Amino acid sequence: MFQFPDLTDAIRDFLHFGLAISPWLVSPDTTERFDAELFHLIDYTAKDFVRLYWSTDSAQLIFTNLPVPERIPQTAIYETIASTAVQYSLLQRGEFFVDEDLLSQAIHQVEAFIATRGLGTLVGIYAIVTSYENHEALAYYGQIPERIFISGKWHRPWIDYSLGDELMLGAVTGSLRLVIKERQRMVEQTENGRRFLSVNKYTLQKSGYLDYRKNMLQIAHLHHMQDFDDLEALLIPQSAPVRREFLHWLGITRGMQVLEAGCGSGTFLFSTGLAEQVGRSGHVVGIDPAAGMLAHAELTRRLYGIDWVSFKRAEVENIPFADQSFDAVVGVAFLQFSDLHRAVNEMARITKNGGFVASLHPLEPDDLPDFYQQWFQPILDLEAKFAPFGIKAFPKGEEVANAFSKANLSSIETKNIPIHLDFHDPDKATEFFIYGLGIFQELLAQVPWQARLDLIHELKKRGEAIKARYHSNELIFPITVQMVKGFRKE
Repeated sequence: MFQFPDLTDAIRDFLHFGLAISPWLVSPDTTERFDAELFHLIDYTAKDFVRLYWSTDSAQLIFTNLPVPERIPQTAIYETIASTAVQYSLLQRGEFFVDEDLLSQAIHQVEAFIATRGLGTLVGIYAIVTSYENHEALAYYGQIPERIFISGKWHRPWIDYSLGDELMLGAVTGSLRLVIKERQRMVEQTENGRRFLSVNKYTLQKSGYLDYRKNMLQIAHLHHMQDFDDLEALLIPQSAPVRREFLHWLGITRGMQVLEAGCGSGTFLFSTGLAEQVGRSGHVVGIDPAAGMLAHAELTRRLYGIDWVSFKRAEVENIPFADQSFDAVVGVAFLQFSDLHRAVNEMARITKNGGFVASLHPLEPDDLPDFYQQWFQPILDLEAKFAPFGIKAFPKGEEVANAFSKANLSSIETKNIPIHLDFHDPDKATEFFIYGLGIFQELLAQVPWQARLDLIHELKKRGEAIKARYHSNELIFPITVQMVKGFRKE
């Protein structure tokens, strides 16, 4: 069975260079990403890089003696440049449209990677990532009509080229085959293809690519939720008073240097009053991975004229500040999007001796209400196909406190508060559960694009049917939110 060489370290470098290949960054309704002139520039650059850097040795490094379609290296460069530029736009500006400056950045980084690792390695990473996308879709659907597969419509809707070359390579390596079903040509995996997927998935998991892919999907989701705060107020009526209680419980005083992790659009900073509590003599830095959220928060900051608050795009697992920079590091409803232990360790690292780390977060519920299980049954049924997910994305009772303890935080305090989610509006409840809370992000990262859209549409329809069968006071989902605070040892 053909298998790619181990490119684990190369994929780590690829991510370190800030590059992307066919990421789930663009929704199918985002049709205008580049001006026509920029498309021509990408195409010209790809051809030029092939002429400069591609060779027989490059091909043999990845594909040994397999026949490599002539367009594969050009397509790999084209897709890497285009995807990287879109990623830059989303991360830096919170939008999907690419201008010449962003494209130039992407081209520079791609060439820098090629100079470091070689074009053969870039093409190999492209082949691993795209074959993973193809095989995951076939594992999900079983069979895909040939014309749909080649178009990428169901699983890679962002592409503007044919997947015919990839289908041909899959057939040559024995991982894909064409079968006739009801007089229609269908693409399906072979047994070799299933083993091929398993090995590639392990490589992508070990290199950190799959975590990156999942995180980028969630960032893209949050970008589309411009009304996040309004949805939260509608679906979690107690959210505002609970945030105020959390702020009072923290004991923030004037003049403190505070970092808020996962600040989003600035609800806790401005509406709840963190910025006011710190006052002009102090400073608050808000970090969030979603540039769109930060842009909204910055507009609010300017509106209020608050000059002691600033923002920085960053993930809580990798906070770009020196050790012991802040008197307090706090966050609201962000842990379910994070790697718990890495996040808490980073928060503790940048906290001064004697300062504290604190979080307000939902806990995994003990039981799922009957109406919820009926409503979300299609997505719950997928648990048999994929690794555990769902509500399990929320931490359990003492899990966060234990993470605080392992991060050498002491005098740990916890407080649990019962609240409820309101499911009276099926469309908004579905979108908030899917996009806003991040509950199903582990699952959605494994479901092909079109299947995900179909699933969300079905959930909204089921929600309408559930609403008709249940009394309004039964459409309540009780959960518990928890406050945790721990101090960095002197």
